Formats: sequence, C-alpha cells, structure tokens
Amino acid sequence: MNAGSLRRMLGLAMVSLLVGGSPSGATAQEAYPNRPVKLVIPFAPGGPTDVFGRLFAQRLAEVLRQPVVPENRAGAGGSIGVHAVAQAEPDGYTLLFGTGSIATAAALTKLPFDPRKDIEPVAHVGTVPLVLLSAPTMPKTLAALLAAAKASPGRLTYGSAGPGTTTHLAAEMLKLRAGIDVAHVPYRGSGPALQDTAAGTTAFLFETITAAKPLVDAGKLNLLAIGTPKRSPVMPEVPTLEESGVPGMIAYTWNVLFVPARTPAPLVAALNRAANQALSDPAFARKMLELATEVVADSTPASAKAFYFGELDLWAATVKAAGVKVD
Repeated sequence: MNAGSLRRMLGLAMVSLLVGGSPSGATAQEAYPNRPVKLVIPFAPGGPTDVFGRLFAQRLAEVLRQPVVPENRAGAGGSIGVHAVAQAEPDGYTLLFGTGSIATAAALTKLPFDPRKDIEPVAHVGTVPLVLLSAPTMPKTLAALLAAAKASPGRLTYGSAGPGTTTHLAAEMLKLRAGIDVAHVPYRGSGPALQDTAAGTTAFLFETITAAKPLVDAGKLNLLAIGTPKRSPVMPEVPTLEESGVPGMIAYTWNVLFVPARTPAPLVAALNRAANQALSDPAFARKMLELATEVVADSTPASAKAFYFGELDLWAATVKAAGVKVD
C-alpha cells in the first residue's frame, strides 16, 4: 500500500475530532487533522481575497485546533493556485480559497484543470457584492443611466479591471439584460479603472464597494445599485440591480472552500462542519461585513456544489451570448 492510499484510508476512518466519536482503538493522534493544514489563496497578498482568506484561516485554525497556513499562489487570474490544489494529494491537508474567477476563467479559456471534475466544493463561505458606479457627470440612478445609453447607442463607455474579469463580465451581463449598446474600456486593475470613471473618461463601471468607497465618500462617483439578490445590510439604502429595473441581473463575486477531487467524503463533511463553525462566530461575521463581505455559515457540500456549478453555467451562458473573447 502506498503512502497516498494509506492517508486516504486514515481520512475515511479517523475524523473523530470533527464528526464526533472515535473509532474503536483510535487515538487522538490518529484523528484528522494531526498536522498543519495549507490554505491556498490564488491571488497576491493584500487584496480582498487575501484579507478574507487569512482571517478565515485564523478562525478555521481555532476550530480544527491545528495551524491553517495561508499560501499565496498568484498568477493567471487565479488559475495557477487552483491548478496546484487540483494536483495535490486528496488527504484534507491542502485546501483552496476559491473565488468567482474560476467560473469566469472557465467560460473564457481552456484551463489546465477541469473545474467540474478536479476540485471538490466543501463550503460556500462568502459573497462579495459588486456595485454599479457612474461618473459624477452621469445620471445618478440606473434607470436614467440606461435611458442615456439607449438614447445614444454605442456612445457611452464602461471601464473594467481588465478583460475577462468579473467587473468586465458583469457589465456585459448588464448590456444583455438591459438591451443597451456600450463600449468596453479595459484597464490593468481596479485602481486606474475607478480613477478614469471618477474623471469622467468612462461613464460607468462595476466594482467592489471596498475598492470604490473612498471615491464614493468623496463624491467622485455615483453609487447606483448593488448586485446582490437582496439589499446589503452594509448599505440598506442602495437598491439592487433588479429593483432598479433589470430583471435577472446580479453582480457579485464569491468565495468557496475547495479540496482536490477524490478527497474522502467524511473529510469533506468534517471540513464543511468546521468551516460553518468558523464562519458562524458573530464577531467574525460583523468584521467581514465591515469589509463588505457577507459570510455564509450554513452551506453543505451539496449546496456549495450546486451553487458553484450554477456559477459555471451562468458565466458560460453570458460569455456565449455576449460574444466575449479574450486574447
């Protein structure tokens, strides 16, 4: 029996610390986890995914009673980190703090891994809404912005953090749902895209409220709508995109905890319970809300998988309908 097979057998049998009860003859040292767990964050340090991932790692470590060590594996829009986890041993000791970039990348290009078969969802841990923002000289409501776009087809422009990003595809979805003709102006990151919209170079863009808040607070951007299905408790006065007249329009990114495919089901269940316990702490949830992230503390592996596959389907359909292509 090789080392990988042995670890998988132990994973199936020794999850007593998390799922309750200890198999006959098992010791605490045999139970999962009995060594540090690695959490791969597929983006560079300092960004919103990294901040959430590291805070989540701290809480998860408290629940697991083992260190959970964040490891940044940035590059290729997050695909390098995802690929590394897909190739890892399915023993519960390598986790992925995945984001919506998996679904958008899968819709746009051929990835070095199969997003449906090579990684396994454990828990849906959070949602980060996008907001729709307009230049200070542009309309201050979504209805008025759409009217302006329809009055001058092809004249208005929108910015994004780059081709194929969630902020780009959210605007393409808006074009489809609202029936408007506007041109895309891609940037190298959120910062320059926000600054140019604030300067009036582009008419509008989608972004996270965390990135946009300084300019909104300074009166340099109009906050029109939020992309979640319901209004956010962080900004209850801001209407949703659907409320503002665009049925079926959503715009948010998300975080899902993944493990490599073929990880034993008892380990997946144990990690799901641990993740939910970590996320259910009220103080932690409040802290994340301050960062405009809404935690999800009640998912199951099945509901996380359904959510994730739904996102893969949604963005594949959006990219196809919009005819988006990325070099």
